[in-house]
Amino acid sequence: MTSAILSRSTFSNLSQNEQGSQASDAFTDALKLSEKLENDCFTFSLKPSHSKGNSLPDLDKIEIAMWKSEMDTATLSKHFPYRRPITVEVYAVKGDPASNHISTKPINANFASPESFQQARAWIDDCFRDHPECTAAAVPELPTRVVEVLGNSSLRLHIAGGKASYAALSYCWGEQQTFATTLSSVADYTQGFSLSALPQSLQDAVKVTTELGLKYIWIDSLCIIQDSPSDKEREISQMAQVYSNAYITICAANAKACSEGFLKSSGEVKPGLGSSPGDGLLKMPYKCQNGDLGNVFFREESPYHSMWEPISKRAWTLQERLLSPRALIYGSRFLWQCHTAQYSDGGIEDWSFDVLGSGHRRLLSGASGSMQSARQTGIGLQQVFQVWYHTVQEYTRRELTLPSDKLPAIAGMAKAVHDITGDIYLAGLWKSNLAYELMWSSQPATRFATPAVWRAPSWSWASIDHGVSFDKITEDSTLLARVISCDVTPRSEQAPFGEITHGILEIDGPLKKADPEQIKEMMLDESMGPPPKENNATLWNKAIINMIMSSGNQNYGDDSVWEPPESVWCLLLFSRNWRWDSSYENRKIAETCFSGFILEKVESEDRYRRIGSFFNQRRDWLGHWDHQTVAII
Repeated sequence: MTSAILSRSTFSNLSQNEQGSQASDAFTDALKLSEKLENDCFTFSLKPSHSKGNSLPDLDKIEIAMWKSEMDTATLSKHFPYRRPITVEVYAVKGDPASNHISTKPINANFASPESFQQARAWIDDCFRDHPECTAAAVPELPTRVVEVLGNSSLRLHIAGGKASYAALSYCWGEQQTFATTLSSVADYTQGFSLSALPQSLQDAVKVTTELGLKYIWIDSLCIIQDSPSDKEREISQMAQVYSNAYITICAANAKACSEGFLKSSGEVKPGLGSSPGDGLLKMPYKCQNGDLGNVFFREESPYHSMWEPISKRAWTLQERLLSPRALIYGSRFLWQCHTAQYSDGGIEDWSFDVLGSGHRRLLSGASGSMQSARQTGIGLQQVFQVWYHTVQEYTRRELTLPSDKLPAIAGMAKAVHDITGDIYLAGLWKSNLAYELMWSSQPATRFATPAVWRAPSWSWASIDHGVSFDKITEDSTLLARVISCDVTPRSEQAPFGEITHGILEIDGPLKKADPEQIKEMMLDESMGPPPKENNATLWNKAIINMIMSSGNQNYGDDSVWEPPESVWCLLLFSRNWRWDSSYENRKIAETCFSGFILEKVESEDRYRRIGSFFNQRRDWLGHWDHQTVAII
């Protein structure tokens, strides 16, 4: 850590370069303060770092904090509120003498520039050459239909035949498609159509395809007959192969609707400040070790969050991203992602905020054939299921236009897990881990919206519109119930991982009729959620954020408190011999507690429906159980 004395003239130069950032605001306020007070100098501590661990003088961040001042504490507190350290990102432009020491370059905000396409081609070449986990073994069979780029702004719908490399598009529809393949138009489209007839995002995708030297691209609205249920059913069941076999997937991450386009300039650089590298950033001279004078650029720290992109709000696009071996992501930045690496065309490459980064996707790569091949790549069975749990957790927080798409929109991922593990898929759950997975949680919510039309049995997370997780049952829990049978009927044999028409679970375990008021009290306790295990502000903030994000798309139609039915039952599935004390100390208490279902009896069928769950509860009335076999629908 070093110190720097910044004078009034230095502050003046800095504050004129950028307005509105955290860093420039601090400098500007210090300048105003120095004009009011006799003291002309402030001493700051500078702590350089590099997110990739590169050694100095290469750095990409500087933490700035006030170290010394001749002013008294009261004056500082009144006039200079920036007492906390601030972090700024540091860049150097390619070709500038400073770039010999500082490797991080400013974000390239011009996605349609020759430099951006050159970077895309370089990433692809590096991946095929240096990433054995990503490289396709052979040129794949084309999907049933692809869009063929003919040149001169002409396209046509190519009916499958032969092998060739192709791109795939992942994007938000966001609106009714103005140009889509239907039963009445499919024959005409095979003869040809104009590029200008397509929405802007599709036009942009064709441009990227051409720049990459490819002839074919798969786009769902054009390659699936939209008004043919049988064609949609068949083609959706093939989406795992479509994306996993694609040479590249083009992700239109920054467009909320297909009419917007995604090659527009990024919001990472402020509009009106130019498109050259470094425009709109705070600029300072930099003296190199050899005496050469260059420039470095600063901006306030802004980590990349993939969940902020419009595409991350849509359910269908999740599996498209995860199944693709390589993806060009056009979001607030231009990104590369494959099963091995993740890069940005400029900017700090800190992916700690991206829960679906390369590490998550790598567990599904190189293991598409069997569990044996998965083990050869160092992947264990439970690791694959952990990928599934994290995927479902992210998926259930996303939006669907059609409620009936709940299972189809994740069917490609389900097929990938099945191909690896050989396990039996049961409406979003897996037979080998069924008892554990039945205890999915919607905490902290005790109420959740359900679709107007049945789409899944009540014991499946697919039956509700709410975010879920699978982390409430610990490894030291004891199973108290036994699954006797579980049957699910797919709507179509062509789509075994898609929509279903029937599902029933037969389970034997401790069952007890409960008092509705006692259930209401217990569920109120459940809705509070467990506190963090440490009295730490960061952990509490994270717990609050998780609670907000888990809310899903709820629309109850009223603000009433959850009320259990008059006839309510509890079924115990797990017990544990300890629980967390709910006080701030968060110490373990040696006490037996229980987890299980809250059931409502469907009298006309002598069956039950899951209406809730509870976890690690200890109540005086939780005792004297009778073992019974029940059927849950």
